[in-house]
Amino acid sequence: MNNQSDENTRPDTGGPAPGMSRRSVAATAAWSVPAVALSVASPAHATSPSPSIEITGTPRSVASGSIVMGATVVAAGNERAEVRVVLSAGFAWVDGVTTTLRVIGIGPGVHEVPAFTTSGAPSAASGIFAESAGANAWSPIGIVVGVYELSVLGAMGIICRGPDEFRADLSVTVPRGVRPATMEYRFYPTVVDGKIGTRLTLVEDDIRAYTTQRYAVVHVEDLGNGEERLFLSCRGDAHTENVATAGYRWPIRATWPDGTESVVEFPILHQHRGSDGRPVAINAWDYTTSGLPGYDSTLCSQAAWGNVVRADTLATLDGNWFHVDALDSGRRATDGNDETTLVYYQFVHEDGTPASVTPKPKAAVIPSHSGEISVRGVLLGAPEHLGRAFTLDKPGYWRLLGWPQSNNSRAGLGITPDGVAWNPARDPGHQIGSVFWKLPRAAGS
Repeated sequence: MNNQSDENTRPDTGGPAPGMSRRSVAATAAWSVPAVALSVASPAHATSPSPSIEITGTPRSVASGSIVMGATVVAAGNERAEVRVVLSAGFAWVDGVTTTLRVIGIGPGVHEVPAFTTSGAPSAASGIFAESAGANAWSPIGIVVGVYELSVLGAMGIICRGPDEFRADLSVTVPRGVRPATMEYRFYPTVVDGKIGTRLTLVEDDIRAYTTQRYAVVHVEDLGNGEERLFLSCRGDAHTENVATAGYRWPIRATWPDGTESVVEFPILHQHRGSDGRPVAINAWDYTTSGLPGYDSTLCSQAAWGNVVRADTLATLDGNWFHVDALDSGRRATDGNDETTLVYYQFVHEDGTPASVTPKPKAAVIPSHSGEISVRGVLLGAPEHLGRAFTLDKPGYWRLLGWPQSNNSRAGLGITPDGVAWNPARDPGHQIGSVFWKLPRAAGS
């Protein structure tokens, strides 16, 4: 079941700082880059308590677009002197301060360096400089451009109190042969800032067989010039409560063998269930679909995510690997829209093209339920759905999306589903599965 640690992020609270990308703002909300001190402090004279200063908490290198948080300047013997820091070319302050130099404190002690991010092309010597009362320190920080930039191909877009899961599929360009040293994720609830994320464990076999915190490198594309593009599928547990509806950004952090770290986030809607609730398409957890007709006992209930069909095979997909289910809105019968007995679903390519097996969203009839730990729904192997052997139309990443509907359990209420049911013509679908379909082994192949 889903009882992992309550690592979280805060809700979105506003727009980006001037000059920043949305991705940079996302990374700010996600994590501070962990501390790896690389500073050169001025030596203290043995004969007197001369001023000294050092920089701590900076990484050896960061990926372009990353945020550095948690750095400090430790000063001693500087009495009431200002503690000043200067960013090199290639960095900028997250809070929008335009001058590279700023005062971060006065006198001895530990002074926090405001968060800063990469900005433009790196200089030959990128890093941060600190000075106080004649003592100075320099902490070099390499900026890696064009590699280690995590991109989200698809991820869960909605969650509620119920089968709590984490899902994300990613891609990243790396030097040939480089693989993540560690991967972690965080999700909403209520922990204090600073806690690390939930660790994902690398698996070398079928990612679909696992129900716990796992990730796999499901495909490698050779880009030439000594670079590769990795495709990653991640899964794990979350733990959420039935709180007010709010938008969050869930982060994923990769740490690379050279110490470089990169963070990417994806938006997720935490949907409240109750008098203002809406139905939520849910991702099956653990082995809860084992009683459904056609269930493949060699796979867990989470097989809908991370399906891989190789480019050099004639393989097909089994519709029974894909599960459609939803929790109802949680509204009372007198409120109307309290039942969900229908979910529309559709496969959509990463470029937005619908699959020929679902040119329009198709309807799946499910039993209405609100069970927080039950999964009912249907598998899609029936002939009226996808069948036991179907194909997709072109190479790339495919998302399986769902749109839960709502209806009234009591007749004669005259209450419409507008604003409660999810409209395929207007609303983004809830992602409930993924396929990496016949990706090339080399660029252009």
